[in-house]
Amino acid sequence: AFGNGYVLGDDGFIFHNRNCTDAADKRKLVSNIYYIRNFASTAGDGIPTLVRSSLDLSGGAVAYQPAQPLVEGIEGFRVEYGIDDTSDAGLPVNNSAAIAWADPFNLVSPTNRGDGVPDRWVGAAGVTCNSAADCDAANVVAVRVHVLARSESLTRGYTDTKTYRLGGIAAAMGPFNDGFKRHVFSTTIRLVN
Repeated sequence: AFGNGYVLGDDGFIFHNRNCTDAADKRKLVSNIYYIRNFASTAGDGIPTLVRSSLDLSGGAVAYQPAQPLVEGIEGFRVEYGIDDTSDAGLPVNNSAAIAWADPFNLVSPTNRGDGVPDRWVGAAGVTCNSAADCDAANVVAVRVHVLARSESLTRGYTDTKTYRLGGIAAAMGPFNDGFKRHVFSTTIRLVN
C-alpha cells in the first residue's frame, strides 16, 4: 500500500500528516557505502585507504558517486550488529503487535519489546541473518566497530609477524611479514532511539 509513496523526488508523494490534509514532511535519503581500497589517491600507490561512496544526484540521475578517501592506512574494517530479540521477561520481540505489559497497571515492563541489551551479535564468527525478520533493523541496539590501522611508513629492522582479529570473525589477518606496524582499534556504540 505504501509502495507508491516512497519516491526519490516530489512526483507521486502521497503521504500526509495526521490531519490528512497537509503533506507530510520529506526527508533526504542518506545512503553511504564504506569500503577499503588498495590505493589512496593514485591507483597503484599501495596505500590501503578507507573510502566512502554516497548516493546522490549526478547528471539528473541518482547514483553512487565516486569514492572519497577518508583515512589512509586502514587495512581492515568490520562492523558487528548487536540484536536485541528477547524481552526482559525472556519472550521474543514482536514490534508489529501492540505492547503487552507484564503488569498493565504500572506499565514498566513490556513482554514483547526488547530490553535494550544485545542478545546476539550479527557479523561475529558464523552469526548471520537468515531472513529480514531475523535481523530487523528496529532490533539493532548497538554496533561494534573494529579497524586495523597500519603505519604510514616502514620501520627499519621491524618485521610484522603478528596475526590480527577484527571482532569475532574466524579468519585472522596476517602475518603480513613486512615492515609496517599495525594496531587493532575496537569500540562499541550504543544506538539510542
